[in-house]
Amino acid sequence: MAADLAWAWLHQAASDLAASDRCYDHRAEETICHAIAKHQQAVEKAVKAIVAALNDRGVINVATGFRHDVERLVSVLTRLPHRPSNKEIQNQIHGLLNEHHRGEIKAICLLAPKRPGAGELARRNSEYPYQNRDGTWRAPSDDGSFGKRDIERFRLVANRILDGSFRIVSAIYR
Repeated sequence: MAADLAWAWLHQAASDLAASDRCYDHRAEETICHAIAKHQQAVEKAVKAIVAALNDRGVINVATGFRHDVERLVSVLTRLPHRPSNKEIQNQIHGLLNEHHRGEIKAICLLAPKRPGAGELARRNSEYPYQNRDGTWRAPSDDGSFGKRDIERFRLVANRILDGSFRIVSAIYR
């Protein structure tokens, strides 16, 4: 039953990634933000799948829940307890969550909307209106908010994290 959770996270991540491809139209710049939002969600859910599988196997005890704290989960995964039985999984996790991928995960997660603090401007994100430095508002779908390089970058990281997560979850359950 608990293994169902890890696979459910992975299947939803795959669905998010497929949805990103369906909603993105390379002729319509206003669709980029929607695809990037789905890429971020796919990355988040793929990471949660690994955490759920490790929870199920008793390696860690970390809730995934409905929070969007992917960086915290990545930190947990890269600091697994050192046990001989974890060695293969740890190596796979460290390969997937290398410094470059952690940086890309951080970058894509910064695009998830967050409430600004008191006196702060609403920052650029992929879903909610945000503010320019001068305080004017813009929509993530406005021309220039995101570009083709952004979508290529985040599609690549989402695909890599999802593929790696499938491999790692499969290895955990072997």
